[in-house]
Amino acid sequence: MGDIELYNSSNIHTDVEWGHEDGTPLTYDEAIVGHREPYYASYQSHNTRELQRLVESTFTNSQRKSLDGEMIFVGARVDPPTGKIVDVYFIFPRHSPFVNISVDTYRSIELALKETFSLTSTAAGLRMNFFRLFWSQRITAPTPPNHPINPGYQLDPPGGNPDDGLMDNKID
Repeated sequence: MGDIELYNSSNIHTDVEWGHEDGTPLTYDEAIVGHREPYYASYQSHNTRELQRLVESTFTNSQRKSLDGEMIFVGARVDPPTGKIVDVYFIFPRHSPFVNISVDTYRSIELALKETFSLTSTAAGLRMNFFRLFWSQRITAPTPPNHPINPGYQLDPPGGNPDDGLMDNKID
């Protein structure tokens, strides 16, 4: 049993204690509150959907079929001054289909997250040496374009449609 944690060997915060920029450790309350946005960064609920969409869309249709219903945990460490993701890691069960996915696919996800997503640090976030962003998601098999579950819908472009508050737009 057990899980696999997959990460790039060039990650800079893998073995670094999460704490204040000045080296003092986090208090218990800071560590607990820090996992509730927007304490360390401005954050909107649609950001999670964008992140999940980016991760899922990186898998090929064939991979998504083999991963259908499986859960993956994605973690990122954010550089407070820039708001950029600097480290990405994945955790999944040792005996899951994720072990059959090429490392290149995970690398593509990592690069896409780093290139397309950033946060704005709050005053509390700027005092940290880094802060964490993480989520779990269940991968779903693609549905045919005219399937009853997905009749005539398409994904918004990256960033979504800010006018509708949703992440999908009806095709007219």
